[in-house]
Amino acid sequence: MRAVVTTPRSGGQLLAELMSAVRTDNEDVRRPPRPARDGAPRLLRGRKLPAPVRVRAGHPAEPASLGLDEVLERRRSERFFTGEGVDLEVLTEALASAVDADADLWPAPEEWATRPLLVVAALRVRGLSPGIYRFDAPTSTYALLAEVDRDAVAQMVLQVEYADAPVIVAAVGSPADAVHSRGDHGLRLLHLRAGSACYAALLAASRRGLTGSVFAGFLPSGLRHHVVADGYHLSQVFAVALGRVAAYPETPPV
Repeated sequence: MRAVVTTPRSGGQLLAELMSAVRTDNEDVRRPPRPARDGAPRLLRGRKLPAPVRVRAGHPAEPASLGLDEVLERRRSERFFTGEGVDLEVLTEALASAVDADADLWPAPEEWATRPLLVVAALRVRGLSPGIYRFDAPTSTYALLAEVDRDAVAQMVLQVEYADAPVIVAAVGSPADAVHSRGDHGLRLLHLRAGSACYAALLAASRRGLTGSVFAGFLPSGLRHHVVADGYHLSQVFAVALGRVAAYPETPPV
């Protein structure tokens, strides 16, 4: 057997080769998306649980109390929350804002492969029992995927204080479909759209007096116990925790 001799490369050389391999040029960006392999985007598969909970009123009756300029002036990241719950109508408005922002920025139907889906871990949402839900904007429907409590959510996050948030909104998508449709650029688009959706939800919720913080989201090892997500065909990309702010503890949790 003939020995294969490789030349050692520095860390800088390896990084340069990696960047070159995944670099996106204008041709990649302009290339039209490929059609879906199965004709439709993959969706989360719910378990045999009760029928979807339908929101009685899609949006709050009263207009938002804060304007966008005021929200931007006051905004700060918060990750310690009170035990107060969140109104279902307020949550629905925030999620609808995220969906609308994504549709405005990426209106083409063929961009389905990089479109994020919104999944909600609701612990203290008035009108929803504790659980993980899939949100459908056109029908303002929450489909229950798994029943969870605070301890279960604590096993799904790296920083346990996020488990005290009344609600966590996660943007999920399919890296497999994104890469199939757009190549390497598809994965970038998926992450970009997930971040945009989470920030839009945070700004809309802030206009209603809520606060929170975007963060990396759920640990794959914890999420897969409750939702069908293998990290490739379906993966959580980004998330935002929402609630009302609490005073910071004297000694933050480790």
